[in-house]
Amino acid sequence: MAFSVKGRRVLLLAFFSTFAALAVSFSLYYLINYKRGRKKGGFIDVYKNRDGEKTPSSVTVDLELAEILKENGHGEFTKGTIYKLLELLEKVEDCTLEKLLGALLNCSAFTTNQNAIRECGGLPQLVSLLVHPNKAVNIKAAQVLSNLAMNETNQESLKGNICDVIKNIEYHDIVEDEEVILEHFRLLVNLSATNVAHDEIITGTQEYFRILTQAVSRQIQLAVLRLLVNLSCNPNNLGILLEFKPLLILQTFMLPDNPDDIILRAITISANLLSSLGNYSQLQQTVLAEHINVLYGELMGLLDHTNQDIQCQAKRALRSIFAFRIMYTK
Repeated sequence: MAFSVKGRRVLLLAFFSTFAALAVSFSLYYLINYKRGRKKGGFIDVYKNRDGEKTPSSVTVDLELAEILKENGHGEFTKGTIYKLLELLEKVEDCTLEKLLGALLNCSAFTTNQNAIRECGGLPQLVSLLVHPNKAVNIKAAQVLSNLAMNETNQESLKGNICDVIKNIEYHDIVEDEEVILEHFRLLVNLSATNVAHDEIITGTQEYFRILTQAVSRQIQLAVLRLLVNLSCNPNNLGILLEFKPLLILQTFMLPDNPDDIILRAITISANLLSSLGNYSQLQQTVLAEHINVLYGELMGLLDHTNQDIQCQAKRALRSIFAFRIMYTK
């Protein structure tokens, strides 16, 4: 009986020793192959997706991202690194995808990287992620594109995707998807910083005013107003903007209970619209004459506002109104 117990102990000890040796061997094999893969500039394939295609694990990508960030701490990535990140966008799970987009977001603030992402074919990939089923991915993708949209060449390249951005805004619920809508508008604001893509962006004017009047979020209201400021700086857009009776809508955002940044942008848009009164058609001038009478009281009240920029824009708008009245009554 004693021999039997002793024999069992020996067998168990041998089993666990063998198991431990196998575990150590596997770990060494994995580490050696990871180092080989990294030296070659590639990632280690750990499991296969539903189609049988090998896909990197989140642990592997985390290790690779840590190495990339360590080697590119100054912010500017090599083209090879950017190409590698873009290549993975369609292959990883959502949690890893967010991390990849985070790395691209950080590097996309640099002009060199903005150009490299475009040259590596990253713009279409990022635009496609705006309709990803995961909202967190939508948000990150829009943030990366917002950075990229500060580059004028990228603005030109993204012109063909602006209608899709506007459709995404229409599709999302203004309450449940507030952050998604906000990031889409921030993208449009950056795209409209120059006149390059105005012809495409102006097509969504009706949707912009709808969101402006329905949104409860001050952040969304401010983003829409910033977009309208950019669009109203271009004389070619004023006729289209006037079709949606903007002065009557903007009046509500000039009331004193609004934050200064809201009031300032609302009155700046109004001043931009009023500065070209002589270029409007007879019908447009007739409609404007009615709207100006409603707006006049709000503008006069803003002359005493504590914010000097608001005072300045109110004076600018009123000068245009006085000039228009003299011209219109002749």
